[in-house]
Amino acid sequence: MRSRPARALAWLASLCVGVAGASCGSGDEPVSPERPRESIDRRPKLPRGWKPYVDRRIGLAIGRAPGWRARRRGRSVLLRSPDHLVAVSVSADRSLEAVEFPLDDFVVQAAEGLPGYRRLDVGRARPFEAKYQARAVGSRGTEGGVRQRMLFIALRRPGIVTYPVLIASNARRDSAYYKAEALRMVRTLRGRPPGAGG
Repeated sequence: MRSRPARALAWLASLCVGVAGASCGSGDEPVSPERPRESIDRRPKLPRGWKPYVDRRIGLAIGRAPGWRARRRGRSVLLRSPDHLVAVSVSADRSLEAVEFPLDDFVVQAAEGLPGYRRLDVGRARPFEAKYQARAVGSRGTEGGVRQRMLFIALRRPGIVTYPVLIASNARRDSAYYKAEALRMVRTLRGRPPGAGG
């Protein structure tokens, strides 16, 4: 039985509506004089065999491990493991609310607001090691009879953008290798202004 990343990852499309009443920023909002100007953050050196995935419309770059597929899905990037048991979804929110809302509250409220899940068990926010400020919270829930594990991560370039990330995996079929790869991919995430070349 495969995980159901499509339903779990639909969370990202509505995440900002539930968190601080924000709406996901497309990058079209004017930058106020007080806010820092967004720049292209240099990509890290990727492990051998990995390839960069750059989404100029959303404004992000992330390393893609061998065998993982990546595509844009609405306002987020969806990456799926070769066994289809692990999926990673990444979005970008440049709204003022998203960059000012406390990260601990951001990830917890996002996890608690996941639609369509029963018996949702949400943990506590904890630090997540990454280039940017980051917090993560683990969660478990059942959707369509499938028990899933989820890890919600929020990475922030202060004053510029918050990147909500969801890693979803099937709780009944172990895919520890791909879950570890998913975490490594999230740590390669780098920001860039929407529409920027290079």
